[in-house]
Amino acid sequence: MWRVQSYQSASAATAFDLNNGDYYAYIEDKDRLQLMPTIKPVAISRGKYPPTIVGKVREMDKTKITIRIRAADWRTALKNLSAACANDEDELGTLTVTDENGAEWTIQANVENILRTGYQNVYEMPLNVPDLIWRKIATEDEWLITASEQTVVINNTGNRVIRPTFQFEATSIKADGFLYRHWLPIKNPSVNGYNYKSVDLTNGGVDSRDWVKDLSNYVQINNVGGINNSQTTIPYDTKTEGTPGSIGTYGMGYISDGVNVEQICWTDRTGTTSGNLTGVTRGIGTTSPHAFADNVKIYLSYCKADLSDVRYYRNGLEQNIWIDAPNTASTKIWVVATEPAGITMTLGSAIGSGGTLTEIAIANTIANRTAIDLLPDSGVVRINDEAFHFTDKDPIRLLLSTDNRSINETSPAAHAVGDTIYFVPNDGWLYMGNPFLEAQDTNDRREPMLDKTSSNNLTRVFTSFGDSTGVRADSWTPDVESSLFAESLKASSFYGGNHTANADPYTEMGMKLQSIYSGGTWKSETGRITWKFYEPGGIASVTQWIYERYKTSSSWPAYVRLMKSKDNKTWEDVATVVTPTAAGAWGSTTAGPYTIGTDYLYLMVIMWGTQSAGQTGGVGYQAAFEVNSLTYTVENPLEPEIMPRSLNSYEHNFRLLNQTTGEYFKVVYTGKLNGVIEVDCEAKTFTALGGKLQRSAIFVPNTQKDWMTFASGNNTLKLFETGVTGLTATVIHEDMLAV
Repeated sequence: MWRVQSYQSASAATAFDLNNGDYYAYIEDKDRLQLMPTIKPVAISRGKYPPTIVGKVREMDKTKITIRIRAADWRTALKNLSAACANDEDELGTLTVTDENGAEWTIQANVENILRTGYQNVYEMPLNVPDLIWRKIATEDEWLITASEQTVVINNTGNRVIRPTFQFEATSIKADGFLYRHWLPIKNPSVNGYNYKSVDLTNGGVDSRDWVKDLSNYVQINNVGGINNSQTTIPYDTKTEGTPGSIGTYGMGYISDGVNVEQICWTDRTGTTSGNLTGVTRGIGTTSPHAFADNVKIYLSYCKADLSDVRYYRNGLEQNIWIDAPNTASTKIWVVATEPAGITMTLGSAIGSGGTLTEIAIANTIANRTAIDLLPDSGVVRINDEAFHFTDKDPIRLLLSTDNRSINETSPAAHAVGDTIYFVPNDGWLYMGNPFLEAQDTNDRREPMLDKTSSNNLTRVFTSFGDSTGVRADSWTPDVESSLFAESLKASSFYGGNHTANADPYTEMGMKLQSIYSGGTWKSETGRITWKFYEPGGIASVTQWIYERYKTSSSWPAYVRLMKSKDNKTWEDVATVVTPTAAGAWGSTTAGPYTIGTDYLYLMVIMWGTQSAGQTGGVGYQAAFEVNSLTYTVENPLEPEIMPRSLNSYEHNFRLLNQTTGEYFKVVYTGKLNGVIEVDCEAKTFTALGGKLQRSAIFVPNTQKDWMTFASGNNTLKLFETGVTGLTATVIHEDMLAV
């Protein structure tokens, strides 16, 4: 017999207590262990509650509560019972019971009636139940993992397969993985989206020497004779505790005595202000081991000296990056990115620097009403330097519901009416601090075509323009749009090398027209050759272009120009190339700058016209034009920002196996030490709590339908993670019992 604790109807704010001094309620075994009712073939319809099964509707299950009224005023008690358990328009309520072992279970049910038995104070309450499956109040089992391949047994007390939820919190760092990270939001001020375009994540260059050597954090070698070039235990003293970092248990250091430099890493540290660095690896980051004297400083490093451990992840996935000038004052980190059109709004009510926040008010303007409609239902916004996670939007009242402020390691701050609210569509992070990580094997077929040293997000410099694959980012697109002759005759053609030669990648934007010998005579060619480029941020100016002209006769096509367009249909002149003064020689010209204007998204270099008939030196008359370099400025460039460093990051890289079922999943995600990540196997979501969904951080075999299930009875879990020393796993499971 099960004791009934309470029943809460759909409309009630609280549950009605059925197990107190006024009532004693229970479900007898005969009333809860029913057979499934008969399935009747009917039209395909779910009905109010019963599930449809292959075109057949199953009638509701039923169960029955027996209630003994123990109150002295049983009439009032009966009246209260009737009111609390009213039919409620056939809506489902929640029945809570306690089993023989004291565990609580719930079921969704609807009271059908209240019937008097042969006893004055005993009543029966039949209930309609859509599915007679009892759900146990969620159980949370905590599992502390201190080493790889540890196991735990989780008991599913029900008789149905269930899908658990896991929460993982790393409580101590490990020697393997990234130690540091920077949140890296990107603003797009353009109304156009960026698709497969290059962006410099440093937004003009960063002094990465500060990453390699933090002058405010160091220890000094503490050995009268100094250290040699092979010591793996280094005594130290004079330990600082500077900002924003400190000499940690694991880490990297940079040794410099004014003559020699060396980078090292260690796996343990003893003492507080003095002790030993142990497990030291010498000469990392392309440096060489050296001997150093006593009292030489070992500065804290946040990344390897060659930046080979720096990585960029967007939405949980590692991206190809190209690092220009590592360990200098002007390091750039290039990535090929896709960013949707920018969405910005303005703040309608001031936000204080402290306390919790449940809503963000947006100013009532036409632009803001348009913008909020474009927002997804949940995501991340940024106001000044603080990030907020919103869970819902109200376009009518112009509100964003928020459950978490100061996320992504940002700090709470005051924000004024009119401050800009930026939607952050992609979750980007710059990671570093893994001394054992080798340089990224980048896919150079995707490498940005522009000059990465001279370019930035505002100014784009091209000395190469594309390749034969046509898949490199920021490539110009060549095309022979028209010709009087077959393509194979190359009367009109484009080329990528110097002075009509071929090259791949294309170092020139080359175009050539030539007359063709056909039917016993030389014939003129009329053709149109173009190189086009699209810039979603808009082209503000062409600051310079360098080009060469060549002809073998007096003939020169009518159109050799640089042109601009807003829509890739209507084209306007930017600059006209005049006829070369002499035949038979190449001539170079540097031209510009040219103001382009606003909302121009396209540039085109064009050769269009007629090459007269004739020959020189056994070949047809030729006219050739090639661009050696071109520089333009962007009207609305992307604006990435590397936010302050987050200390003590933790790189989750584990596999969790259910040895009972054989199912497993893998998690690869770098988050905050003592931060919580959640894997919900029922909803199939991976979430960094307080942040965004990160589906790409979890891997599940294609052969598995579920992420992970628990069979009835004991389930043995085993976790594999190299270097793990402190990981708390909370296993949340809602057991189910079918009777």
